[in-house]
Amino acid sequence: MRRRPALALLLMACFVLPGPVSMAGASQSASSQFTPLLPTLARASIPVYLPAVLPPLPDHLLRAVRLAKHNSHYAVFLSRHPDFSFSSLVFWMTGDRGAAARAGVKVSLRGGVTGYVFKYRGGEGLTISWSKGGAVYMIGGLRNQSQLVQAARSAVRVP
Repeated sequence: MRRRPALALLLMACFVLPGPVSMAGASQSASSQFTPLLPTLARASIPVYLPAVLPPLPDHLLRAVRLAKHNSHYAVFLSRHPDFSFSSLVFWMTGDRGAAARAGVKVSLRGGVTGYVFKYRGGEGLTISWSKGGAVYMIGGLRNQSQLVQAARSAVRVP
């Protein structure tokens, strides 16, 4: 049997929220873009972090959120297409209690936290991960290491 990457499995069972999100232009505050996802994310049993700033992204993106493992895992997606295929994602972020930290190129994040940039197995582009409070957080889908690090450095805990 063929094994699917964990992210692909999450994409198959995510909650899609109606309405596009527009994020064209210069780097933007991302917090208002994630507001419709907050009621679902509030059920997560781990601290939820989301970036406060994202780089310019295409107009009219669709949003989705997924909770799994008794709410100890969350995933947020921004996609150009309603099928949320990996190739249509322009941003994704996960938080997972009990996940193994990933090795990669070390980068400094806020509060003395160390992040690691690496090539995500089964995906295109780079991913950044970091551990905080017993959970591992990952961001992917952005174009380059600089954008990943900027998004991770801006990640803030949401209520």
